[in-house]
Amino acid sequence: MITEPSPERHAIVRRIFSSAFSEKALKAQEPLFQKYANLMVARGRENGTVNMAELLNYTTFDIMAEFAFGEPLGLLAENRYSDWVATVFNTLIVLPAVQMIQFYPLSRKLFDLLEPKSVAKMRLDHFNHTVSRVDKRLKDGDLHNAELFMTAGTETTASLLTGTTYYLLKNPDKMKILTEEIRGRFKSNDEMTLEALSHLEYLNACLREGLRVYPSIPSAIPREIANGGNIVMGKWLPAGTRVSVHQTATYRSPANFKNPDEFVPERWLGDPTYKDDIRESHQPFSVGTRNCLGMNMAWHEMRLLLAKLIFNFDMQTEVDASWRDQNVFVIWDRKPLPVTLKDIRAHM
Repeated sequence: MITEPSPERHAIVRRIFSSAFSEKALKAQEPLFQKYANLMVARGRENGTVNMAELLNYTTFDIMAEFAFGEPLGLLAENRYSDWVATVFNTLIVLPAVQMIQFYPLSRKLFDLLEPKSVAKMRLDHFNHTVSRVDKRLKDGDLHNAELFMTAGTETTASLLTGTTYYLLKNPDKMKILTEEIRGRFKSNDEMTLEALSHLEYLNACLREGLRVYPSIPSAIPREIANGGNIVMGKWLPAGTRVSVHQTATYRSPANFKNPDEFVPERWLGDPTYKDDIRESHQPFSVGTRNCLGMNMAWHEMRLLLAKLIFNFDMQTEVDASWRDQNVFVIWDRKPLPVTLKDIRAHM
């Protein structure tokens, strides 16, 4: 769906899947989201100190696997990655190099002849695992979008939540406001429904600010100039030219946001200090006909998982500012984020 170049074909494929990501469909799937959110909390209680990056990955992969294939991966149950998930991460790391090679006809031909066995094996393993799961539900059909869901709908959400958790822990005044909002609104885990959480203003602002300072896709998603060429920023570009907007550069630019390196959820809540921020430049889910189809699902998932963590635990970390210095291979190559989880039930 992402890589389909034809606008007409893309529209058809998108229309097929759009109903699965509608608000009505997502609300019907709420028990699935709640199940894994509660299992995440249970794992946190058992372990005490967790690598938040891993815990959130386990959760988002389990959710998407059952959403897309109708069966769990068992990452939270086993408290470890499966071989398939490890393959997904390895594939993402080599993706930028493969993209560059595929862009040039000569290098593409050479790569087809000389492709390393390890790269070919990663691609084949991921496809075969997808096939085996889909075959349990369907006799035939195109599997590329099932692969896409397991890549695009997992690591990105976990990444954003990891980064937002880090920034909240490093800004205790913001964490305090968010904690008071969540614990002041709800008295039990069962009360935290997708609908109820959607109305929490500070929670939404924290996540939106997280998407600014630590965007799920910190690089750029390419687009191609259509037939006939077009004018971009005052310059005419011929058809076939690849263009993109780099999210990290856009969101950290002082031309767009005041105090761009600071985590300030209040900038999304009408704080006059930030009245001149160019908020429309913040498009973490892209725009237009090719924006993220799973945006609604991502928002529900982000709110639910972060709220469950904050409702149930007081969190601490000793990680310093160097955690932010990370490589990017399309997505963040996240460092471990060790977090101590103190069960608030023990203090009640």
